[in-house]
Amino acid sequence: MAARKSCTTLTWAEAKNRTGSVGQKKNKEVLRKQNHGQVLANKIIAKSGGDVKDSENRKLKKAYRKQEEKAAAIAAQRTEEREQKRLAAMQEVKPYDRAKERLADMIQELRGSSGDPPKMISVEDMDSEETLAKIAECKQMQLDEIMALEAMIPEEDFVMCHAEKVQELRDLLEDEADDAHDQIARQPPIAFYIRLEVDDYRDSNNDDNEMDLNTMVLIRVTLPPLYLNSEGSQEPIWNFDYVMVTDKNALCSADKPLESLAWLDEIKLKEALAKQAQEDLLPYPCVYELAVTWLSENIYDYLNMQSHLLATK
Repeated sequence: MAARKSCTTLTWAEAKNRTGSVGQKKNKEVLRKQNHGQVLANKIIAKSGGDVKDSENRKLKKAYRKQEEKAAAIAAQRTEEREQKRLAAMQEVKPYDRAKERLADMIQELRGSSGDPPKMISVEDMDSEETLAKIAECKQMQLDEIMALEAMIPEEDFVMCHAEKVQELRDLLEDEADDAHDQIARQPPIAFYIRLEVDDYRDSNNDDNEMDLNTMVLIRVTLPPLYLNSEGSQEPIWNFDYVMVTDKNALCSADKPLESLAWLDEIKLKEALAKQAQEDLLPYPCVYELAVTWLSENIYDYLNMQSHLLATK
């Protein structure tokens, strides 16, 4: 009777605690949270007499080895890249070749980029219908000169700025509308690039001259509205966007910055171009004669060698 009485006085929670059912429930929850494949692998390892912890340690060591191998491979690759850069820097290249490549890249970028939108000219600056008619006539002659330049200058040395505007101007000039002159006058000035390369023509018979100078120039030419006007033509506007003077025989390390051996006196050169245009060429087309022929024969007269090069010459 005493035993039965003691059992009946136990609560359900106390009985569950004595039997351990709560612990079993916790174990089941733990098992449910575990990966089934991992639990099965652990049972097999334990049944075969192995240690689960040893197996996990081996897996960790294997993972670490893989990470170390990967890190070592990355480090070896970086070392090889640094060595290749070092060897490339030690190689000798010609500044002339590098300058030629850079200028070719610049021209390629100009072809692929429309750049800033050109500014339209305010018609308020035009004082009469007669002036508008003169501008239209000049624009037609300018387009004719452009066609001649494209025929005479190699394609890789000539780049038209905003070609779509040039085509729009051609369409307007072919139009017979009453306000055609007004629209033509509003069009932005025609502009284009010319690449020029000139070998040093001075002292060509002097065998003692060790330098073989070469000058590369990228000229941006802008044609004002009244350029080619028969009653007082405006002069072309010259901008020298790239000037590089190199020695065709010189070699330097590949990592050395490219430096021009001379600088261009643009002020004096522009004054000479304006004088040459006004005295001998205008109002006839003068761009090819000045930008190609005259510059090829006179550009070295406006180049000044760098002072540190003169000291070592």
